[in-house]
Amino acid sequence: MERTEQELMAEACATMRMYLDKAHAGYGRRFDMPHINFNLRGRTAGKAFYSYNEIRLNLVLFRENFEDFKARTIPHELAHIITHILYPHAKAHGREWKSVMRKLGGPTTRCHSYDISNSAVSVRKCYTVRCDCRTYQFTSIRYKRMLNGTTYTCRKCRSAVRAI
Repeated sequence: MERTEQELMAEACATMRMYLDKAHAGYGRRFDMPHINFNLRGRTAGKAFYSYNEIRLNLVLFRENFEDFKARTIPHELAHIITHILYPHAKAHGREWKSVMRKLGGPTTRCHSYDISNSAVSVRKCYTVRCDCRTYQFTSIRYKRMLNGTTYTCRKCRSAVRAI
């Protein structure tokens, strides 16, 4: 059965509330419900934005991996926001984040293994550039900036990066 975007949003909110209740029980304090949207594309399943109290989810990956997404991705992103509130200077997937994940009852792994073949992945054209010690791949944006006068310097050999 194909779920609509509204059904998925309702399910994501209900799942988020369940994990927020676990956080409340575990930490003895309330956390605000993050704003959830489905405007994330590509390979990434979810992304947390602390300053906006926002979680962006990949609709395609949520639809295709419904149960696992609710058990892994949603608590993973919520744990980032809670970790930032409790420990503002903690590492993204450090021990504080893992501690929050354990309180939420989620796995402490950091990467998903979802099939991304149906997710909208943008293909970027890359350009090969060179310094004195090696070659690099630049995106079209950086490459055009370089052609228009922006200077890039290799951190290793300190020579100018140039087009091939």
